Amino acid sequence: MKRAILRALLGLLLALCVGWPGMAFGMERVPTSAPVPPRTHGPVRVFILHSFSENDLWVQQVDAGILDALAEAGFSVEDGTLEVGRYWLNAKYYTSRDYMVNIAAAAQRAIEDFEPDVVIAADNQAVKWVVAKWWNQELPFVFTGLTVEPDAIRGLSERIGVHVTGVMAPAFYTRTLDWIHYVFPKAQRALFLSDSSRSPEADEELLEEAVLAHHQRHDVDAEHGAHLDGAEFRAVETFADWQTQVLEAHRTADVLVVVSYLTLVDDRGAKVDSAEVIRWTVENSEIPVVAMAEDAVIQGALGGMVVAGDEQGRLAGELAARVLEGEPLSEIDIVVPRRGKLVLNTQAIQRWHVDVPLSLLQVSTLYGPEGQVMHE
Repeated sequence: MKRAILRALLGLLLALCVGWPGMAFGMERVPTSAPVPPRTHGPVRVFILHSFSENDLWVQQVDAGILDALAEAGFSVEDGTLEVGRYWLNAKYYTSRDYMVNIAAAAQRAIEDFEPDVVIAADNQAVKWVVAKWWNQELPFVFTGLTVEPDAIRGLSERIGVHVTGVMAPAFYTRTLDWIHYVFPKAQRALFLSDSSRSPEADEELLEEAVLAHHQRHDVDAEHGAHLDGAEFRAVETFADWQTQVLEAHRTADVLVVVSYLTLVDDRGAKVDSAEVIRWTVENSEIPVVAMAEDAVIQGALGGMVVAGDEQGRLAGELAARVLEGEPLSEIDIVVPRRGKLVLNTQAIQRWHVDVPLSLLQVSTLYGPEGQVMHE
């Protein structure tokens, strides 16, 4: 009797399963030749961590480049396939250890709360204080704007190729020497001036290599003074020392090259506004001021081949898109751009009476006296 009841119940259950649409669909076999229905995904989530402030021009350029690259890869806020989270460390002027520890902890919490698929970290401070110290080893990171070798940041190099890749922001020393040679064919010596944020030993070595490469590339005759005979790198910590170097630069150099100027401090140890540094430098230098940062040219320096924020962002966005598309991070190599962006300032051209070759004017982004774009 019990067996009969059990058989009846099983039969009823089978009938219900066949008659229930969801169950019936689940029991069907999909022919091997039929296409597999695509999975429905929500928008990908990208978190952008900036070292500087929201209003910084460099930050805006990097951000725009990232979003453009992601859109080209099919991830866009406008069409609902992308959600973006952001955090700004504001570490241009606030660089004490206590501040960085606290702001980095806040950034980590913001990242965790957002639950991103990939994090893009822009510039050295974000990489040093967040990426290199990140505890969750599964979250992929893409850095950009990194000006020092990964080995110089503790905890970063062992994560490269495992959970971290990115874009370097190289100092274009050789290209800068070539630019100077093209604009100032009679110049023989250049002084490269920097704050203490860079490694003097590393930059001196890079500059020496650049001078050799410059000579080999142009194969010029030194007897006719048709090339840069040499270049010197100097790094200072205070604005007062910077001012001394600028005022005396004309004694040993024909061109002054501004490398980095964001961490200079006054006699009280407070950060000096970067725009003020460039303004004073341009007004007081007896020799033309060439720059390796676009901001410096916008603010009054003559020009040069610079690291471009939009390009740094675009390259980072392309790497992030590859991560989002499922490519193993171990197969995504670090990108080192070979060229930068050519820029000129029209007011500085008049200030130093520079005869800029027409061909360079045609391929450069020109900035006017108020920093406005005159030509791209």
